[in-house]
Amino acid sequence: MARSRLEDRSACLGIYAHFPFCLSKCRYCNFNSYEFDASLARAYVTALLEDIAREAVQWSGRTGRRFSTVYLGGGTPSLLKERQLAAIIGSLARCFEVAPSAEVTLECNPATVDAASLAAARRLGVTRLSIGVQSLDERELGLLGRRHTAEEARQAIEAAGRAGFSEVSIDLMIGIPGQTRASLARTLAGILGVASHVSVYMLSVEPETPLRRMVLAGDVALPDEETVRDLYALACEVLAAKGLMPYEISNFCLPGHACRHNELYWRRGNYAGVGAGAHSHRDGWRYSKIRLPSDYIASIARTGQALDMSEHLSSDQMVLEEIMLAMRTRRGLEPEVLALRYGLDRSRFDRVFAELEGDGLLVKEGNFVALSPKGVLVGDTVIAEIVGSLSPPVA
Repeated sequence: MARSRLEDRSACLGIYAHFPFCLSKCRYCNFNSYEFDASLARAYVTALLEDIAREAVQWSGRTGRRFSTVYLGGGTPSLLKERQLAAIIGSLARCFEVAPSAEVTLECNPATVDAASLAAARRLGVTRLSIGVQSLDERELGLLGRRHTAEEARQAIEAAGRAGFSEVSIDLMIGIPGQTRASLARTLAGILGVASHVSVYMLSVEPETPLRRMVLAGDVALPDEETVRDLYALACEVLAAKGLMPYEISNFCLPGHACRHNELYWRRGNYAGVGAGAHSHRDGWRYSKIRLPSDYIASIARTGQALDMSEHLSSDQMVLEEIMLAMRTRRGLEPEVLALRYGLDRSRFDRVFAELEGDGLLVKEGNFVALSPKGVLVGDTVIAEIVGSLSPPVA
């Protein structure tokens, strides 16, 4: 049984294409994104098309293994002109063996889409939208440095519905300084109805960001852990009442509307990455592209490729990743399959599973062990204890 599951997982293929430009950099963001420059963006798209063609060669000859997901992320790929988006999607379809039923996601900023652009995206083959709303509270949006208003976000959500998208995901953030149960409840009420999927992320203060400098200067105060847990519990309660259930710590969906591309990551499937800083994983081999767009463009022009890093994952690394990713999902981890796949002695971690279950942090359902509602709130700590139970230590 474990072997067949491993084979099924390796048969899943996805493509991630990165567009690293935004209207401006949000105060909390440490992603590989940069302020939009039209000239640089044009050169970037040219390089990206070459990267797609070259990357596809690395995946050719994989008989019977079609790409079932395509994810256009960033940055803000909804900044692309229609002809640029058409060129990228067309190139991906020509160069990779993309299944006709593939999930094709486009990330959007509310300030960069309207009825016409969303209708064009649907015409070009986009099947799923991921709209970065974060909040519908003007004060919270201003503090985060977002370039859209609450009204623009509402209009984008409504336009997505009118354009005929049945797969609409909304990104929200909790733990924003000054956020209250009332403001979060208003945001949740404003996005429900059209959304088939909601991602709820806890705000983290990353190094070298304006938000971190604001916190260190005492200009803003972060909420305490108890407040963040209460906000997360409220989000879970409101979303569940509308039929959106968690299938991963940060992700909720109506039945049958999980993001297939993200599920591929959580199962440690195979995916091709194109664009600046994009990562790929192929049968235990991981590699990434040059991060800085100008360097990425120059490397593509000079050599036809932009490889930055490559490594073959050790068994220890794969075990670590499998635990960390599986334990974020609602289904959780299947210890027996993990042990068989990597030749582990189950006694090495059975004890810690029993202890965490006794503390109410894990629940067992059939052959799977998953985080309990209580465990979700301290998920990183629980996962660290499971990883720490492995001996010798995972590298």
